[in-house]
Amino acid sequence: MKKNLKGFKGWFLPEKRANFERWLFALHRLTGIFLILYLCLHIFVVGSRAFGKESWENTMKLVGAFGKGAYANFVHIFEFILILVIGFHALNGVRLLLTEFGMFLGKPKRPEYPYVASSLKGPRIFMYFLMIVLFVYIIFGVQEFFILK
Repeated sequence: MKKNLKGFKGWFLPEKRANFERWLFALHRLTGIFLILYLCLHIFVVGSRAFGKESWENTMKLVGAFGKGAYANFVHIFEFILILVIGFHALNGVRLLLTEFGMFLGKPKRPEYPYVASSLKGPRIFMYFLMIVLFVYIIFGVQEFFILK
């Protein structure tokens, strides 16, 4: 019996020769953790409003929403990365959900040499389509965040 030598790291770093879908799934896990951490920070920031206007303003100064400078630019770049993470996680989640429900899967054929899985062509084409949509989303995001500022 082969042991799981990668352990926890194996959840996020597939083998180097893994297919593209496996890398997308690992990135989906990483973006999910990033979104959970962001959600906790967001709840903390928004929850500070319950303690009054002064607490709210101090928290907003802490996270860089007020003022200018390098820290505010860092927060702006972080917001852009957040938008990219949300876009990727949503589109890849749609792909995983549709694949899980069997959409775009062809009828399985009798396995004959050279054992090409022809039923997986539909999800792969859909994956490429969604990655093109994500690329266009990134282009519009760069334009909105940095060019039309």
